[in-house]
Amino acid sequence: MIAGFSGFKKGCGMSKKVFVLLILMCIAIALMACGADDTRSQIALAEMTDEQRDLLNLVTFHNQQIMIFEFSTIEPFSEIELWVDIYEYGERRERGAGFSMLGVDRLLDGQIAASVIENREAGSFDWHLRIREGSSSAGQFSQIFIDSDGAIGRAFGSIQEPIEIEDGREIILYSMIFDSGGGIGFFGDLQIYVDAPELLEQYPIVYLLKIRFTK
Repeated sequence: MIAGFSGFKKGCGMSKKVFVLLILMCIAIALMACGADDTRSQIALAEMTDEQRDLLNLVTFHNQQIMIFEFSTIEPFSEIELWVDIYEYGERRERGAGFSMLGVDRLLDGQIAASVIENREAGSFDWHLRIREGSSSAGQFSQIFIDSDGAIGRAFGSIQEPIEIEDGREIILYSMIFDSGGGIGFFGDLQIYVDAPELLEQYPIVYLLKIRFTK
């Protein structure tokens, strides 16, 4: 799991290397070996060897998180959607980034790479999303601007345990929660925000990286 707490303040400049980051993410995906339970459809953090983990740490900047997930299904699905939802005090403001893979309609076995970089100079978070399934791949880069007024810190983390894939079900893979000073109640089970979205009402900004598989 990638999780942490940090302050949030506009100001410092940062050099973005989007093309290089996408290459590094693709390399990281290529290194992953799928180790999911083949008795059920599920998505989980990718299992890595020590060498692969060291490589991932090497290409990760201090203001960046890179998450790599693997998924497999025991039944066919026709669409995969991957996106970021943005919430303000519990109300979904917009879809900040996302895309879908259509026409799959088969058993799935693939990987997802998601990278988020804090771009303090621009006052934004830069998201790089990529899916590889079989011989197909798709990706997107999105720069999501944020008004940091009232947000003095943030907590972030990815799923800890495998999540079962069900038709049409939203699955939260990663959350970034901004605090306004009252403290952050970070839950290990991110799916609680699907079942109880009212828990987000106390936070000025929340990013949720979600995925949905549809038959």
